[in-house]
Amino acid sequence: MIRLLFFVVLFLANQLFAQDRFVIKISKSSYTLELFKNDIPVYSFPCVFGNPVGDKYKQGDRKTPVGSFKIVAKYPHASWAYFLWFDYPNTTSWKRFNERKKKGILQREDKIGGSIGIHGVPEGRDYYVAKRSNWTLGCVSISRKNIMLLYNAIPIGTEVQIFE
Repeated sequence: MIRLLFFVVLFLANQLFAQDRFVIKISKSSYTLELFKNDIPVYSFPCVFGNPVGDKYKQGDRKTPVGSFKIVAKYPHASWAYFLWFDYPNTTSWKRFNERKKKGILQREDKIGGSIGIHGVPEGRDYYVAKRSNWTLGCVSISRKNIMLLYNAIPIGTEVQIFE
């Protein structure tokens, strides 16, 4: 009986101190960003991109990368309310980039780019999202109200999955 009680207490302690798992899933084809907490949908927001078609190949192509990333920093931003910075380019991004260079798809002088993340829109420009105006240089953009909700909801280290 004491042994069973010990395991029950241990289980409850693990549940009490367990970290919540957050995942952001972004669909470029449906223009949606969804936040999941412990596999349960919490928020769903409309979003826009740079060029939403295909994976990011290089700096300046305005494409939003496809793949799995992590939020490595979050900070207020003067132009876009808040910025959630991805670990782009990550190992997978570099591998794809180097393979494309090797195949001649990219030029030797092409650069991979960086500073990709999720951010709001300039003040008074929420209509960019409402009208699906793909205005960024490769980032994901959501309304000012929604970036504030997302910024306050997630910790650094949150996984971001971007799909076609």
